[in-house]
Amino acid sequence: VYKRQLIYKTVEIGVDGLGAEPHLQPSLDDSKRLIKFLFDVATERKLKLDFHADYSDDPNSRISEIIISEALKRGIRGVSLSHLVSLHSYSQEYAERLMKWMKDAEVNVIVAPITELEESGSFENYPKKRGLPRVNELLKRGINVAIGHNDIQNHFNPLGVGDMLHAIFALAISDYMFFPTQINKLFYMATYNGAKALQLEKYGISENMPANLVILDATSPIDAVR
Repeated sequence: VYKRQLIYKTVEIGVDGLGAEPHLQPSLDDSKRLIKFLFDVATERKLKLDFHADYSDDPNSRISEIIISEALKRGIRGVSLSHLVSLHSYSQEYAERLMKWMKDAEVNVIVAPITELEESGSFENYPKKRGLPRVNELLKRGINVAIGHNDIQNHFNPLGVGDMLHAIFALAISDYMFFPTQINKLFYMATYNGAKALQLEKYGISENMPANLVILDATSPIDAVR
């Protein structure tokens, strides 16, 4: 169970945002209390919020709706929901309702395809789920979807070097997004959409922007992913 004083101490030290995995709390009531507490602190201190939400194949895991409801009630925009593996397993009817609420709340969705694939279906017999959170449907509804990459050479996954091109490649293959126009979308998700989720004010290639560049030895996005 989370300790409020440790969170307050961390905020006093200085942070840009707060995050949590409310689905790991002992009970649903504990999850709700944690979510509301973090919204209270983030509102008071003007901090960003990022929740690892519904990181499970269980279609009954619905912590994300609590986070979205809290964001809507408080009028807070730009809350990030990471992973959302359960979105893969929800019924179409519920998934469509949830995505409408996500759009209304202007949440960000951070999909970490390598992490999703390493965990989803690992406790199932065949056929196994892929566990990716309906990326194409989210994009069609105008929801900001960014690509992330975590579990790099840790106790969950001994592989990985933190290369975002690997994450782009994994999502391209696993969610059938390997045509040129889709590859362009994936690059946008790994750059501009991520910057939007982080609420970066100065980002992009234009005059008077910081010259923070990654130069790839490629002639096009699809060439870079190959």
